[in-house]
Amino acid sequence: KITDAFSIGPRVEILYRGERYNTGTSEDLKFNSTNFGLGAFTRLKVFDQYFLHAEYQSLNNEIGNLVPDSSSPIGVKVVNNRNWEDHFFLGGGYGASGGGIGFQVSVLWDVLQEFSSQNIPLYYRMGVNYKF
Repeated sequence: KITDAFSIGPRVEILYRGERYNTGTSEDLKFNSTNFGLGAFTRLKVFDQYFLHAEYQSLNNEIGNLVPDSSSPIGVKVVNNRNWEDHFFLGGGYGASGGGIGFQVSVLWDVLQEFSSQNIPLYYRMGVNYKF
């Protein structure tokens, strides 16, 4: 906390991802991964419990893709790719605290991601904070 209204800090994220792929047969394929990210954020309180939020994050993300495989009994397999992705979030939220520990909800837009009908870079978060 820099002032009563302005704060900055690090952000660590651990994200579990589980997916199931319909193969068109009686057997579905599953893909599970654990992803992690590092970043920094800044927040500015406005109107007591509302805040503006900006954040940069680099996320190590693993994504599964269903590809043809002639050696598989069902004709397909899941292939995974792991790479680093950069994200820059802008948004705002609401936070309430009863002294030390509080909660927050926020809506963030990732300005580095492409907006399309299949990818809307809008993120919802809920969390617990201390003295914000």
